[in-house]
Amino acid sequence: MVSKILIVDDDKNVREVCRWLLQEEGFETEEASTGKEGWELFCKFRFDLILADYDLPVMSGKELKERISKKNPLCPVILMTCEKISDNLYISKPFGPDELIPLIKRTLSC
Repeated sequence: MVSKILIVDDDKNVREVCRWLLQEEGFETEEASTGKEGWELFCKFRFDLILADYDLPVMSGKELKERISKKNPLCPVILMTCEKISDNLYISKPFGPDELIPLIKRTLSC
C-alpha cells in the first residue's frame, strides 16, 4: 500500500519541491497552503504522515500538529522550520532529499 502524505506550507516552491521528491519515491501527496486548509484536508481524507511548515498563516504548524495529535495520535507530523524548536520530529530548512526522504521513511516505519 502506498503511503499518503499531506504537505502544508505557504511557500508554493517548497510544496512543489517536496511533492516532486515524495512522488519520485512513490508516495501519494496532497497539498495545502495554510494550517486551516491542512486541517480541513486532514479531517476529510486519510493521511499516513503530515509534513508541515512551523510558521503557517491562519493556523501555525504547531497548532495543526496539536489538533492532529488529538484526533489521530498515530499520525506523525514532521514540522519544517528555520528555527530550533523543542519538538523531536522536525527538519531544519533548508534541507535536501538526502535528509527529507530518510526521515520520512524512518518515521513511517515506526
